[in-house]
Amino acid sequence: MALAIAPLILLFAVAMAPTWIHDYYLARIMDRVLSYPLPSGAEFGFSEPQGKISGESNMCVYYIRFDVHTDGSAKDVLKYYQTAKTADIAGDYAWLNVSAWVPFNDPEDETGFYTTQAVIVDLMVMSSTRSAWDFRCR
Repeated sequence: MALAIAPLILLFAVAMAPTWIHDYYLARIMDRVLSYPLPSGAEFGFSEPQGKISGESNMCVYYIRFDVHTDGSAKDVLKYYQTAKTADIAGDYAWLNVSAWVPFNDPEDETGFYTTQAVIVDLMVMSSTRSAWDFRCR
């Protein structure tokens, strides 16, 4: 019985290997992002960082989203990550795109309750050489 199932297990492992490899790449990129120094006056927000893999035309795209609380502006955070060393964040991947935005900003808030603002940072890392049979990159 076990001998009959062995080829199926091997076939499953071969079919899933590209998916597991890209999950590993995403985890490596997320580790780099989370260990990269934050901008001055910023700290990680309350939400867990999110990551997903997608693609088009045989290119894998790794998306990472996290939030920071900062006493600066979203423009300052965006500039900080845009001028960061790409190799420190994206590693040996081909391309890095950064966007930062504020989910809600109330300029009329006079209470002083909020001393920092939340800024959502979206990173998109693209690689055209690492798509090898992963159905998410098609």
